[in-house]
Amino acid sequence: MAKRIPVPRLSPDERKKGFAETTSGIRPQAAVGEANRCILCNDPPCNQGCPAGIDVKGFIRALRSQNFRSGIRIIREKNILGGICARVCPQEALCEKSCSSSDLAEPIAIGELQRFLMDTEVKQGLKALPMENSRGKKVAVVGAGPSGLAAAGRLACRGYDVTVFEKEERPGGLLRYGIPPYRLPREILDAEVDLVVRHGVSIQTGVRVDSPGTLLGNGFEAVFLAAGLQKDQHLSIPGREAEGILSWRDFLRDVFDKLYAGDSPPLFSGKKVTVIGGGNVAVDCASVALRLGAESNIIYRRSRSEMPAWEEEVAEAEETGVNFIFLSQPISFQSENGRLKAIECLKTSLGEPDSSGRSSFQVLEGSEFMVATDFAIEAMGPLPEGLFSDIRQDGKGHIIVDDNCMTSARGIFAGGDLVNGGKTVVQAVADGCRAAEEIDQFLGGGRVVL
Repeated sequence: MAKRIPVPRLSPDERKKGFAETTSGIRPQAAVGEANRCILCNDPPCNQGCPAGIDVKGFIRALRSQNFRSGIRIIREKNILGGICARVCPQEALCEKSCSSSDLAEPIAIGELQRFLMDTEVKQGLKALPMENSRGKKVAVVGAGPSGLAAAGRLACRGYDVTVFEKEERPGGLLRYGIPPYRLPREILDAEVDLVVRHGVSIQTGVRVDSPGTLLGNGFEAVFLAAGLQKDQHLSIPGREAEGILSWRDFLRDVFDKLYAGDSPPLFSGKKVTVIGGGNVAVDCASVALRLGAESNIIYRRSRSEMPAWEEEVAEAEETGVNFIFLSQPISFQSENGRLKAIECLKTSLGEPDSSGRSSFQVLEGSEFMVATDFAIEAMGPLPEGLFSDIRQDGKGHIIVDDNCMTSARGIFAGGDLVNGGKTVVQAVADGCRAAEEIDQFLGGGRVVL
């Protein structure tokens, strides 16, 4: 039985010591060998499994013949952030899950093959995509995360004059401020942001847009909202005023900003850090704290199998020493002289599935226990910030769009986490590309939008 190519990986001890990328990628000979395992089926399900619509079979075929440039072009023409997605996309749940070779052996390492081609291009120098003649029309994009960057790149290639407005001082959104560099090296992020800019896109940072309608009256003929989820959730339990309780966003931003600037990040040697939550962000926070010297815990109110975090991320955190406390619900923060010293919890039990599809839970009265800690990081799922009040939203503040990605305001489109509530990076990219095509049609691409 043909085996999947092994991927070079740092040992758990090596991972704990710093922020170097966990895996180093595969070599050309190994990449070509893995590509040759593909059976090149006539109706490839892997293509259907990619939200961005990449022709997976096409780039694997090019790799088999060692035509790396062709393989790179096939990926880039669908996903201008292909190197980013190769690293942070859950391929095992998407394209690789659909792989027909799974019936014969292990699925093709599609993510690693995409990463190999994208890294090859980085070494050779990223090349701009073909661009159509100028349309003489301006489009504004609000938010420089994956959805906004993807839309901006696609629109620029279609001949539009695109300006991206980003409230942070650097573009990237969650890619920069929420994903650790051992999963997404900043040089890869910066290279692909620069590629978007090289297509003529202007990214204005430090600019907050609260009323997108004003952009339409200011020279822009369409607006794409891709501001992401900017509001953090907090526990409504006693003791939140204690010093040492952090939001995941502030914690990761502080660490990553210092790393990016070449400064030493805050150290937690000899300290206990406890993260509350069960998603990828919670696992990232715990793993980052571990790398900074902390004894790191995660408290989650359901079981391991109910965690929304990807299994690969959970397993890696366990390997490096993160401790998981399952079936537990915090009920208060305990402090001493104003400083956090423990989290009081109750045990929980699982019941029937709720609206999320996961098991409901209930606390078990009388099961109180303490988790001693110096810092608590709240890492529950983020929500929309509640901006754009003149645009129709659902009860949680997510923007509602029609089948053409347009909001209730004519000429204003939206996509990514702000609409779907927070899925994968590659889904945000797909949303941005689709919205770009809809904007193109709206501004004269052939379909009349009433």
